[in-house]
Amino acid sequence: MASTARKRFGNRGLVATGAELLEPAAPWLDRTFSSEVTKSLLAPWALHNGLGPDDAASAFITKVIGAAVAFGGMPVPVGGGIKLVEALIGIIKDAGGELLTSADVIKVTTSNGKATGVKLADGREFSATRSVLASVTPQALYQGLLSEEKIPTEITKSADSFRYGRAAIQIHLALSEPPQWKADSRLKDVAIVHILDGMNSLSESVNASNRGWLAKRPTIVVGQPTTVDPSRAPAGTSILWIQLQENPRKILGDLAGEINPGDGSWNEERLNKYADRVLAQVAEQIPNLFNAITAKIVLGPEQIEAMNKNLVGGDPYAGDCRVDQYAPWRPLSAATGHRTPIKNLWHIGASTHPGPGLGGGSGFLVAKRLTQKSFLERIRNR
Repeated sequence: MASTARKRFGNRGLVATGAELLEPAAPWLDRTFSSEVTKSLLAPWALHNGLGPDDAASAFITKVIGAAVAFGGMPVPVGGGIKLVEALIGIIKDAGGELLTSADVIKVTTSNGKATGVKLADGREFSATRSVLASVTPQALYQGLLSEEKIPTEITKSADSFRYGRAAIQIHLALSEPPQWKADSRLKDVAIVHILDGMNSLSESVNASNRGWLAKRPTIVVGQPTTVDPSRAPAGTSILWIQLQENPRKILGDLAGEINPGDGSWNEERLNKYADRVLAQVAEQIPNLFNAITAKIVLGPEQIEAMNKNLVGGDPYAGDCRVDQYAPWRPLSAATGHRTPIKNLWHIGASTHPGPGLGGGSGFLVAKRLTQKSFLERIRNR
C-alpha cells in the first residue's frame, strides 16, 4: 500500500497513507457512518487482532478483517478445529516427518554460533540437518532456550520489555436446542455475532481491562459453529462458544462492584462469577439460553496459558499487538523479522511478524525462505 501510494502520489501520498494506516477505528467510524448500529457492527472486529477502537491502526485492521469476512466468509473445517490439526499432521507425515507431543524443549543446542538441534527436558537430544525453528515468545527464546548463549545486550533488553496484551476467556456451551435470538431470528444463521451496548461501552471495557478492571458490560463474541458445520452437534441441538477479549491478566477491581479482586488471580470463584455475568448478558439476546444449556466449560486466563505457554497470562495473541509491537517492530525493536543472532535458528509464531492468526504467516515466510534455491543453485539448473 505504501509503495503504491508513493508511486501514484509521491512522498506526500506516502505520508498521507501512513496517517491513514495509523488512524484509530473510533474516529474513522464516527466520520464515516451516522448509524450507531453500523458503528457497533464494525468496531469489535479490531478486538480479534488485540486492538481496541481507540488504538492506533485499529481502523486499518477493522477494514482488513471486514473485507476478509465479506469476500472470504468464515470457513471452518468440517468436523471441528481438530480436523485442521490432523490435516497439518498428515502433511508432516507424508513428507517423512514426525510430530512429538508432550516433549518439552529446554534448550537450543549450538556449536560455533550455529544452531545444531534441541534438548528435551527428559534428556533426549535431536540434531538439525539445516535449521531450527522456534515458535515461542521472545522471553522463552532468549531467557530460556538460549539462556546459556551470548546474546547482544540490546536484544536481551528488548526481550525483557516485550509486553503481553489483555487476557482471554472462553466459554463453551452445549445446547438442547438452537439459540432463539430476540432481536432478529436471522441471527441464528450468522457464524459470529458480537453483543455490545455500543461504541462507548466497547471503549470503556477495553480501557478498564488495560487498567486491570473487570468490565460491567463486556463486549461478547458469540460463535455459532453449527451454522456453517451442522455436523458439530446432533440434529436438533446446538453448540456455542463465547469469547471475551477485554479481560485483565491481573484483576485490580470490578466496574460493577460485585467481584472482590482479592489477590488479583483468576481463581475458580472469580472466573465463574464473571462468566455468570456474561451469560446473563447473552441471555438478554437469547431468552432460551439458560433452559437450553446441557453442558458448560469455562476456560480462564490461567487455563488458557496452561494449554499453551506462549499465551502468557491468557493473552491469546502471544504479545501486545499495539503498533509499537507490530509490523516492523515485531517481535522486538532490536530484532525484527525472523532471524536471530544464532545462525540457522529462526524465530516464528504469533509473537513474531506478521502477528497472530490461523494462517501461520510467520512459519510460511520462513519456510519459503528456507526452501528457496540459492543463487548458485539457480545458475546450475539453467
